Amino acid sequence: MISIDPRSSSPIFEQLVKQLRYLIAKGHFDPRKNLPSTRALADTLGISFHTVRKAYQQLEAQGLLRATVGSGYRIENPAPLSPSDRIERGAEILAESLQQLVGLGLTDAEIEYLVDEQLGLLETSSTSREIIFVSSSPEIAETCAEALSRFLQRNVDGRSLAELSDRSDADYVLAEFRNVAGVRVRLPHADVIGISTHLGPEALDRFSRLLPSETLGLLTRDAESIRYLSDRIKRDSGFGGQIVATAVAAEDTDLSEFFQGVDLLGFTAATSRRINRITQHKITSVQVAVIPDADSLKSAADALP
Repeated sequence: MISIDPRSSSPIFEQLVKQLRYLIAKGHFDPRKNLPSTRALADTLGISFHTVRKAYQQLEAQGLLRATVGSGYRIENPAPLSPSDRIERGAEILAESLQQLVGLGLTDAEIEYLVDEQLGLLETSSTSREIIFVSSSPEIAETCAEALSRFLQRNVDGRSLAELSDRSDADYVLAEFRNVAGVRVRLPHADVIGISTHLGPEALDRFSRLLPSETLGLLTRDAESIRYLSDRIKRDSGFGGQIVATAVAAEDTDLSEFFQGVDLLGFTAATSRRINRITQHKITSVQVAVIPDADSLKSAADALP
């Protein structure tokens, strides 16, 4: 977890760079996924997104991150330092830290105690904890896992209920409350934490305004998402009209017939690239997302070590 101390003599930018560098070295971030966006991390830490962007850019210049236009930052695999270079740089950092400790008036015994204590904490924190979020739909599981990863600043892997047999090694499982009992049976050795979720407020507002005589279209990536989202939309918004839905795993799927007769189109983030084709059909659309509740996010953060 990143912790910024505004009272520290070290600038916030330097604190952030040092902690990000440490988390990267410890394998905290999944190299297959983007780091939190500059705005998301800034909001989480209560700092300026310009500071986060500057920190990311410095780590990119140091070869630890790579930036992709329109995508964000990911972990880069830098060329390792030689043993002699590692020792030399480590000695410089250690010498500077020891000078600061001596300047505070610490004795040799107190310094030795602190070093031993921190080494012990480092060994404890290095133990990898497998954390997953489970939903009935792979698509929903992945989007919720991304939101949890941004908030917790830890890697959370999204898995569907059907994929649980492959994750028997998970230490912690975050699951919607309706799935908690089933997950406990299938993964008896994991700590299962219940999570509340809700539909995004903009989409929920648009759905609630639809008349019973109107038709809502639903565009998803996975077929499993259709039933899940259809049930949530009807239950949470009170919409009583018809929902027509399709899953578009293939990029070349023809959607022209699907758009006919649709008064409002709800689409998931995974299908957002297909929406540029909707403009020619003049369809009103809104992105629909399942979001973990704020209280559940805080509860999960408190429950995880």
